[in-house]
Amino acid sequence: MPKTREIRKLTKKEWAGIRWDNNPLLDWLNKTKDSAERQRVIGILRGIQRAMKLTAVIDFDFAINSAPQDCTVERSVPLDRYERDFDKLRNEINASLRRYTFSPSVNTLVSKSAWHVWWNPLGDSEAAAVGHLLLVAQMGDIDLIGQCRSCGLWFSGKRGAVSCSNKCRQKAYDKSANGKLKKAVSMKAFMRRKRAKEKKAS
Repeated sequence: MPKTREIRKLTKKEWAGIRWDNNPLLDWLNKTKDSAERQRVIGILRGIQRAMKLTAVIDFDFAINSAPQDCTVERSVPLDRYERDFDKLRNEINASLRRYTFSPSVNTLVSKSAWHVWWNPLGDSEAAAVGHLLLVAQMGDIDLIGQCRSCGLWFSGKRGAVSCSNKCRQKAYDKSANGKLKKAVSMKAFMRRKRAKEKKAS
């Protein structure tokens, strides 16, 4: 009897065809030299990340306004300012995206009733990088992408991560105020032990 392939439920990353350890966007950002094309893509990426933070504030305010009347929260910045900033940022992102052209294609995946729509970039590798960027943004994982503060490598990690590896994390900590303080305290303790050992030896 022939073996049958089990149809399992795919994760959203598998459904979209993305493997974070081999993401075309990250590959392009890390391989492309510092150029106008690279800066445009980074500008769109960071713009979408900032917009997500603004929408989180707006959504939180909406939840507070929907709460019972006895639940009060002091707001230091008016909500309409966040909304204006979001509208301005959204318009800037859309203006940047107008330079790219995409052609849609469809295909079925797992279920015949579910269609997978893919927007194929028409143009150079920059357009392809933007296409992958928009796909990650559509999945809601755009804030997982960051640039290492130590080595400058683009990576995908936990939300808020600023280092691509333990080595870079330790390097960044050593340069921080807490890291320098810890090193100074450790050095003082080392010199104190050294002087005590030399005094005992003499």
